Amino acid sequence: MNAIVSSAELFKVHRFDTLPAAAERDLIALCCFGRGGSNIVWSAIASSPDVISMADEWHRAVYGHIPFAGDHLRRLVRYVQRRHVCTRRDTGKEAASSAITRGIARFMMSSLRMRDVEDKPEAKAIVAKVMDYSLFNVDLIGREFRSTRLVVLTRHPLGQCESLMRSGASLENAIIKYCEVGTAMAKLADRDGHLVHFEELANDPNKTYEDLFGFLDVSRPDAYWMKRKKFGDARDKNTDVGRSDYHLIPARKLPEVIDKTAFEKSAARLSPAQSERIMAQCGSTAEQLGY
Repeated sequence: MNAIVSSAELFKVHRFDTLPAAAERDLIALCCFGRGGSNIVWSAIASSPDVISMADEWHRAVYGHIPFAGDHLRRLVRYVQRRHVCTRRDTGKEAASSAITRGIARFMMSSLRMRDVEDKPEAKAIVAKVMDYSLFNVDLIGREFRSTRLVVLTRHPLGQCESLMRSGASLENAIIKYCEVGTAMAKLADRDGHLVHFEELANDPNKTYEDLFGFLDVSRPDAYWMKRKKFGDARDKNTDVGRSDYHLIPARKLPEVIDKTAFEKSAARLSPAQSERIMAQCGSTAEQLGY
């Protein structure tokens, strides 16, 4: 196996002529912030021989099939989700909900990495990267699968807000997103989700992965695919997933590759006033997430 592959090769989409049933697979939903280090964990889970990955984030893979109707579909999904508890007389709502969940599952199963499908014919699980406000759709996303396991990857508010700001968000919007999405994450973690703190991952990746793969009940790989991209002061905007190479990193070398000082560097880029405001407004949410 090549130790380096391009994103274009790794993320090539497999389009099934006859789609396998989602009910024959387990779903691993990686619930995460955008710009929160999620690509590291997503790639790690997808490195397992038991797991096939989607070729893109969930919202892009699903909404991308309907380019003119993304906003309308979001509204419809949220409407059905709010009202998915139906009486027997609510057959119209039940039918609408079933149609949406079947459609979501079909889009997901038709957006798998070709490389994974070809190399892992016996894989028992699909991993989907569910980001930000898409977390509110987790119940619908997993309904057609055999089972769903939730992995909640979170980050300290100082590091997460600084990362969002460095990617173009205002301080105010970064704080709002952290509080809203973080509250949803805390609720998912309370529902038998496996909580992963990005800072703990950076400090001891092998221990974090030992616990994670034990929770998921899938084989732990000897090496992990990791994306090479810009970090730190050099990154001032979102990096397109299609423009980076992926490197196969042996487990023993993970501590050398993942920066243990990422949090300290992020916090240092904030002014004292910014840090104080972030903690004042995000502190209670951070406590719900175990900080």
